[in-house]
Amino acid sequence: MKPLCEAIDLIQDISNTFDGSISIKNPKGKYFFVNENFLKSLGLKKEQIIGKTDLEIFSKENAERILKFDLEAYETKKPLHYENFLNINGKVLDFFISKWVVLFTSTDEPFFLCCLTHSINNKEKVLHYREKIDSLFESELMDCKTI
Repeated sequence: MKPLCEAIDLIQDISNTFDGSISIKNPKGKYFFVNENFLKSLGLKKEQIIGKTDLEIFSKENAERILKFDLEAYETKKPLHYENFLNINGKVLDFFISKWVVLFTSTDEPFFLCCLTHSINNKEKVLHYREKIDSLFESELMDCKTI
C-alpha cells in the first residue's frame, strides 16, 4: 500500500479532473478530504466540513441516510452504488448517483471511506457517470440501489 501522503496526492489529482463530488472520511466518520465540487454543491467552506461528522454538517434525516450507506459499505466490504438525493430545508436540492468505497489496510482494518458523487438530474447520463466513477476504482458495475 502506498504511504498516506502519496494516496492523498493521488486523490487530489483525481479530484481535480473529476467533475463530481468526492469526500473521504476516516473510520470514525470524520471528513478529512473533500474536493471543491463537494464544497460548492453544499455552499460550505472546507473549515465547515473537515474534522466533522455527517451529524454535525447535515440535517438528522440526511445524516442518517448517509450513515446507513456508510455502514453498508463497511459491512459488505464491496463498492456500492446508490441513487439518492439531498434534502435541504425540506426541498430536494439534487439527485445523485453515488459510489461508496471502503479501503482497507493489509490487516483488513478500514482505512478510509470514499464517496464519489455526481448529479443525475439528467437521467440519460447515469450510465456514463457510473462508468466514469467505476473506472477510478477499476471495479465492475453493480446494480444501483434506489432509496
